[in-house]
Amino acid sequence: MPNLLQRGAAFLAGKMKDNCSVTISITRQGFVTTGVSATLGSQLLRTLTGDGLVKTERTDRDFLIQTADYQIDGAVTLPQKGDLLVVTDGATDLLGQLFRVLPINSEKEWRYSDEFGLVLRVHTKHSGPA
Repeated sequence: MPNLLQRGAAFLAGKMKDNCSVTISITRQGFVTTGVSATLGSQLLRTLTGDGLVKTERTDRDFLIQTADYQIDGAVTLPQKGDLLVVTDGATDLLGQLFRVLPINSEKEWRYSDEFGLVLRVHTKHSGPA
């Protein structure tokens, strides 16, 4: 049975999806999933350089997607390097733009955005028009 924090996180994830999202498509190896809701984000990423210094950089674009919505060929899956995300509705300045899922420095290409694994934060780089 979920605790109060988990129910609250699920409520907030649902509100974010309903009120703050754009629509994207996800493509992997020829399989295309359309109509996926994603919230646009970016973040300051702090990583260690080879000489032990902390480097801070802004990621190109992060997409926050409910874990259950990240599907390829009808099956829930986790993001992989090389997946392609295209904004298909909602953000006029990004409409039709292609983003490639990529790891950023020492961090993998995605991470959970909450401690319950309800929302994925997917790191991408802009690749131009789709």
